[in-house]
Amino acid sequence: MMELNDWSLLIFGAFSSGMIGLFFSMFNQFLKEKSEVGRIAKGFYIEIKDLNNLISPIVEDFQSSGATVGSPYIVNSLFKKGQLTEGQPLYTDNGWYFVFQKDLVLFNHELIESTVLFYRKIVHASALLEEYLEMELATQNQSRAYTVQDNFFESLEIAHDLAPYLLTEFGKYNKKQQVKQWFRFNLLSIIEA
Repeated sequence: MMELNDWSLLIFGAFSSGMIGLFFSMFNQFLKEKSEVGRIAKGFYIEIKDLNNLISPIVEDFQSSGATVGSPYIVNSLFKKGQLTEGQPLYTDNGWYFVFQKDLVLFNHELIESTVLFYRKIVHASALLEEYLEMELATQNQSRAYTVQDNFFESLEIAHDLAPYLLTEFGKYNKKQQVKQWFRFNLLSIIEA
């Protein structure tokens, strides 16, 4: 027959085992969430880097040209130089931003605001580019075409200026993630042994 001490030891052992299991389950969930944040940050990093590589030469050429408001046909020269491709939008609806926009809340406030502004300017520039090309084909109001063109370059300049900050911040999340993955792998290896 079991005595009271045996029962209390049995209950204590079961309780301790349950608490240890709960701790490791919660710890594993925490690591999975951090891994997800790192994956999303890496995606934003890659996409922003690609977008910046596309817009940097455009912005630098525009700034070095000394063009002023209302300068004619600057956008057309981008196609001639191969910096833009006709029929290909600057940004599409299935880009990383539109897919993972809801997950931006996982990052700090300043990074969220800067990321949203960056993508708003990229999307706005893409819409302006389409509008400009449609106006160009229809040979409509030339002063409106100049305004659209100026707003296009202004949007790209703002996005270009935000890119270094965004790359630095999303890069930090990616590096933290690499360290955490190494720690997680080693900790789980020790636990399994």
